[in-house]
Amino acid sequence: EDIVGIKSNVWSYLPTPPEVEQAIKRRLLDAGVKEENIGIDDHNVRENPIFVKSTALINTRPLRTHYLAGMSGCIKNYIMFGESQDAYHPDSCAALGSLFNLPQVKGKTRLNILCALTPQFHGRGPHHFSRRYVWNYKGLIVGQDPVAVDTIGLRLIMAKRRQELGPGQE
Repeated sequence: EDIVGIKSNVWSYLPTPPEVEQAIKRRLLDAGVKEENIGIDDHNVRENPIFVKSTALINTRPLRTHYLAGMSGCIKNYIMFGESQDAYHPDSCAALGSLFNLPQVKGKTRLNILCALTPQFHGRGPHHFSRRYVWNYKGLIVGQDPVAVDTIGLRLIMAKRRQELGPGQE
């Protein structure tokens, strides 16, 4: 009997759309997961009882740029499972992949869903947001491998940056 945590993202400017969260939850219910065994969370995943006891995780967040990592995708979304988020930011966030080896996460991720409905393709500095750099792509990138999913997301951002900002601005 699965206990499923849906790791979402609540960044105020570009959160995981509630419609996506609810669609995932509906599909889990249709697959026979009990409602009391499904949780949706972001900042409190380390303490949330569903996530603490989870047997499966679904990772979902919007596609956007990030001033240190270059992009925020499915790999970076698991930063809230870390004891200290600051510990994962040095060296262009090179240690983010290690989050998938944490006991609360290791071997549990069943699906990665990168919301490219309205991605952000450019930003300046921490937490920068401007509607000018968001476009209606209207897509979802879905896969089991977060590296593959994020790679496609990064290529989308790079293509849009070339289109809008010119060659060499990827």
